[in-house]
Parts: sequence; C-alpha cells; structure tokens
Amino acid sequence: EIASYLFKKSIETSGYGDKSSEQFKDGITCGESHLELYLDNDENLLNGKPRWKKLDGCQVFPDPASREYDFSDARYLYKITRDIDKEDVIALYPEKEEDIREVSDGKLGVDYDGSEKHVQRQDYPKSSSPSADNNGYEGECIDLVERYYKKACPRSFIGDRKTGSITEAESKEKADKFISDYKARIADDQSKYQAALQEAQMMTAMGQPVQEPIAPPETDTERYIHIKKNVQEIWLFAFIPGMNEPLANERAWFYPKWKSYPIIPFYARFSTAPLTGDDRHLLVQGLVHGVKNAQDRHNKATTLMIRHLNSSVNSGWLAEQDSWVNADEVRNFGTTPGVNLEYKAGKQPPQRISPAPLSSAHAEISNDAL
Repeated sequence: EIASYLFKKSIETSGYGDKSSEQFKDGITCGESHLELYLDNDENLLNGKPRWKKLDGCQVFPDPASREYDFSDARYLYKITRDIDKEDVIALYPEKEEDIREVSDGKLGVDYDGSEKHVQRQDYPKSSSPSADNNGYEGECIDLVERYYKKACPRSFIGDRKTGSITEAESKEKADKFISDYKARIADDQSKYQAALQEAQMMTAMGQPVQEPIAPPETDTERYIHIKKNVQEIWLFAFIPGMNEPLANERAWFYPKWKSYPIIPFYARFSTAPLTGDDRHLLVQGLVHGVKNAQDRHNKATTLMIRHLNSSVNSGWLAEQDSWVNADEVRNFGTTPGVNLEYKAGKQPPQRISPAPLSSAHAEISNDAL
C-alpha cells in the first residue's frame, strides 16, 4: 500500500496524467508523440520536482537501427528544438552565456521533417508590414540540438562470494584498497592470535594459570573479488549550429537515478518491418495517415476549381483594333461591378469572351477522394 501511494503521489506531483492525455491525443492522430522528463527547480533549487513536457514527432529522432518501442536498444537519440530564444538557452546553460550570445546564425538550415511543400501562387500580394511578419517579436531565435547517447565507461565492483552480492565502488583504487585492507585485517588477526597463543603456552609451561586465547573466526581471504566492467551510461551532447564548442558533453543529469533515455514515446501504430529510404514513414502511422493522400487530392482538385472560377470573372474582351476610348481603363477596371466602358463611335460593340465551362472531372476527382 505504501508503494502504491508513493507511485500515485509521484504521478500527481509530476502532472503525468494530464501530459499523457495530451500525448495520447496527438499520438493517435499524428502517429507518434513523446514525453520528456525534466526537473523544475523554480520552487526549490536543491530538490526540484519532476515534470513532463510533450514533444512532437518531428522533434525526436532515434537511432534508425533501433527496434524496441522504448528506445532501449538505441545507441543514440536526437532531440531538436527549433526557434528557441537565446535567453531560454542561456537559462539552460548559463556558463556558456558569452558563447551563445556570439552565435550569429544558429539555424540548422535544413528541413529536417522531410515533408513535401506545396507552394501555390496567391492572387493577391502579402502584407509588407513588419507586424505581419514577426508579430512584434524582437528576440533572436536559434536551434538547439541535444543528443543523448550511450557511452561505455569503466566501472569497478566488489563481489562478495559469501553472500553473492555486488557493490559498486567509487573508483578502482578504492576497490583495491577495500580488498587489500580486508586481507590485511585477516592477516593481522591471525598474527595477534598466534602471538597470544605462544604467550599462553609459555605461561602454562612456567606453571602459571592462563586463559587460552580465542581463535579468530575462520575467514576466506578470497571472499571479495574486484570486478571490472564497462557500463553503458547515458550522456548528453548539446550544441547550437555555428558554435565552435558544444554547450555540454557530459553525463546526463538524471543518470544513474534514471538509467534510460528521458523521452517516453507513444506510437499509434509501431512496426519494425525492414523498410528503408522513402518507405520508412510507413513504420509509424496514425488515424490521419490513411486519408492523407485522399485529402491532398481533394484539396488540390477543389483549389483548381476555385482558381478556374476566379479566372472566369476576368475572361477578357473580344473587340476590333483600336475600339476602346481608354484601353487602360478597360484593362484595370474591366471586371469592376458597375463600371462604364466606352468604345469609339462607328466601331462594333466589344463582346466579353465567354469562359470555358467548368470541367466536371475536377468535381469527380474531388468527390472520389472523400
């Protein structure tokens, strides 16, 4: 009951319930979503509260060779945060403030999500006001790349042959010292016992009563063994494009209390089929994946129909040469409602060019896509 209470309390404190709900809604729709563990030290600088932050699927890039759902077999895991303010990065790495401020172009310069862009020319110009571009934002944004990876680090352990337990030592030297001190203590106890025994035998030979010394308990000098092993630790390598030195290349803050990657995935449909190249996107699918192509066809067909209707409004005029009194007025205001256009006396009245009828093929394609 105590363990259950502590587990429920930790979920409540970290806000995992609400964040996992957001993760599920995004993941079931888009195919994948992630939660990242971090410590919130705003209230307590020494004992921060564990919190969770939702990450989109286009922010997390695991090892392509990984096949496990939880990234347990991944050699590395990338997390990319785009358009983060420099001040926020300085708050994460205050010791690198000077280097961060010197970065002039901290952008990756690539479209890392690999999605195709459909660009359609607009029939009207964009607003050129500064507020339309940045909404009054005056900060400087950069891209932050964080790479969590497993690093083999040598570690020393002390094995107890008697109890079968293994304890990690702080260092190789301390492990050797513990074993040597244990053996020296056994030898010292035996040496003291032998000296006391000889003294007791001498006193007995002289006819003096003496109590025989108690022999030390039998001990195995090879009870403890020094075990050397490489342990896979989680390290963090963080950098900003354009910096000469990384922001960090050190053991992750959560290790060894948390011995896996700090990112928890959710996949609506997860597959480990051997797909490569352009087909890898089929390994992760959500509810919208099956209708994405049909929706794209429907949108394009509808857009073409609307553009056709808009172009038919100004289909043009059929007139004799030099018929108009003011040709520029016809060119600029020929489609304006209520405009009065004048043609020269003696000329045939100009006629509007009838637009081609709307193709029914576009409507059929649009309907078939739904």
